[in-house]
Amino acid sequence: MLRSGIIALLTFQVVCISGCGKPSSGPQGGADQTSQPPSFELPLTDAFSGQAPSGSVGIMFCLDVSPSMKDLVQGVPKIQSSKAALKTVLRQIEDWTHAPANADKVVKVGLIGFSGKAEIIVPMRPFDRAVLEAAVDRVQIGNATAIGDAMVLGSRELLKAGVENKALIVLTDGENNRGVRPELVVQALRNNWNKAGVLTDDVKVFLLAYDIEAQIFEGVKQAGAVVLESKDNAGLQRILKETVEEVLLEKPQ
Repeated sequence: MLRSGIIALLTFQVVCISGCGKPSSGPQGGADQTSQPPSFELPLTDAFSGQAPSGSVGIMFCLDVSPSMKDLVQGVPKIQSSKAALKTVLRQIEDWTHAPANADKVVKVGLIGFSGKAEIIVPMRPFDRAVLEAAVDRVQIGNATAIGDAMVLGSRELLKAGVENKALIVLTDGENNRGVRPELVVQALRNNWNKAGVLTDDVKVFLLAYDIEAQIFEGVKQAGAVVLESKDNAGLQRILKETVEEVLLEKPQ
């Protein structure tokens, strides 16, 4: 018995000398993380591959139409205030396109509504205020809040639009509770993660948190999006107008 105990001790010492102190091959042992697969890849099937017109702009608005958008802020349903704010910036875009300095610039705008799923209301197309305003009026309240799915759909539209400056503007009053997480979509855009080999890191993402703490979207911000917060209707109008102005003036994100 004593002999077998000595042999066991010697065996342990040999194993420890040959193996102890070496880094693990797992994620916490210093292994090269670049070989890890991305958390999420954008499901892209096609994208514009030519030369976009210089100074061209594409904006895809994504409007939350979840049930909570019926709630009141300052006595007005949030969906009503959001529609009014969108119409204000549509007039802002129209004024910008009519300025002599911008007469030759290509501007395309689209609209997505999202609740339990994301739906294209107006695909990316040359700016037409009347068409977009009519579409804003048609948007109806649905269920759930699929922010990430709206980002995916909007990104795909922008990448097919053939424009130089691309912006995704998401207006929401709630946390994502359906589909892919929005921070994963932003991460995929920033890192060009898609099987089509399309460069996506030039898509600017703005998330406007309306009547909800911006801190809730810290993961989206850390992934590379701009997150802005508004607690009232005047603030919503202001941050939406400032965001659109930033995009039209081609300011870096």
